[in-house]
Amino acid sequence: MESTSRYHDGLRDLTLEELNVKPNEKDWSIGQVVDHIITTNSAYYPVFDDVLNGQGSQSFIAKVPGMHKFLGNLIYKSVLDTNPKKIKTAPVFEPAKSEIESDLWDRFDQMQEKMQSYVQSFSPGQLDIIISSPASPLVVYKVSRALDIICVHEKRHLNQALNLRESLLAK
Repeated sequence: MESTSRYHDGLRDLTLEELNVKPNEKDWSIGQVVDHIITTNSAYYPVFDDVLNGQGSQSFIAKVPGMHKFLGNLIYKSVLDTNPKKIKTAPVFEPAKSEIESDLWDRFDQMQEKMQSYVQSFSPGQLDIIISSPASPLVVYKVSRALDIICVHEKRHLNQALNLRESLLAK
C-alpha cells in the first residue's frame, strides 16, 4: 500500500524516545498516531471477515434507503485531510495510553499486509455489501466506502505525524 511506504519514509527512522514525545498532555505522540491507525484498521478485521463469509450489517439502520450513503459520505468527509476540524475518536479506536513499544513498526506492517489481503480478497459484489462501523452498529456504509475511509484516515494521520515530527525537530 502506498501509505505503508509513506509512513516508513517519513517516520520509521525515529527513535523510540522520539516516537513517544508528546507535544503536550492532551495531544498524541507520533507513536500514538501510528498506534491509532493500527487500532482503527484492526477493528475492521471482524467486520471484513463477516463480509468474506457472506454477511453484512445486521443493524436496522442498514435497511433504511440511502442511509449507508449518507453516513458513509459524512464519515468520509470528516476524516479527509482537508477537514481542519479535530475529531474526537471513538473509544474503540483510541491508541495506547502508555508509551509505545519497539514492536510498533512490526505491528504496523502486519496490519497493512492484512488490510491489503482483505482488499485483494473482496469480490466486486462484496464491495457493495453494507457493513456497520466497528465504532457503532448504527453507522453503516458499503465496504468500498469503508476502504475509502481507511485510506483518507491514514493520510490524515500521516500528515499529522509528519507535522508533529517537523515541530519536534525544530525544537
